[in-house]
Amino acid sequence: MDTSKSSSSLPLETPCCNTTTERNDALDHEDSSSTTSTIKSLSFIAHHPMQWFVQRTQQVWNQLTLQEISGSLGDLGTLIPLVVAMSRQRSIVLGPSLFFAGVANVITGYVWDVPMCVQPMKSIAAVALAENLSRQEVTAAGVWMGLFMVVLGVTQLIEIVNVIVPSPVVSGLQIGVGLRLATKGITMVADLPW
Repeated sequence: MDTSKSSSSLPLETPCCNTTTERNDALDHEDSSSTTSTIKSLSFIAHHPMQWFVQRTQQVWNQLTLQEISGSLGDLGTLIPLVVAMSRQRSIVLGPSLFFAGVANVITGYVWDVPMCVQPMKSIAAVALAENLSRQEVTAAGVWMGLFMVVLGVTQLIEIVNVIVPSPVVSGLQIGVGLRLATKGITMVADLPW
């Protein structure tokens, strides 16, 4: 493998940045120019929504491939079983849950090229299944998680959380919730009338 080619594509390996301070200054400039371009984009969308819609639709159509379509459906393998199990447990209503999850995925995929990340909602689903949470508890957890994610995203506090919380803690939580969910799944299958 040619390492010179891959290392030159890294953002830190710019010819103008010979010291760590220069690299950090370049990254700060890149972050501020990214923020400025985002603000300009949002301003354009607000002032010319139809023009943006037409341009975006053409862009999406030109980039549409079978790989893009299959990639957009990749999350269904874990989402559908969780939603069906929660519906069977009466923690959610199946129809509206599937409808709004689909609408949210289409909108986020159209606007940002990436379907909505539902990892926090999968965590809520796993806990709701393991602990037999009611509809009200699941709804409250979803609303609070959504508000929390908006605050973390808008304020960029997620970067601080990434620094403070070590990776083994996150992995441990995932393993714990996964084991609880697996235990609940085995119990639910054992209760079926074979």
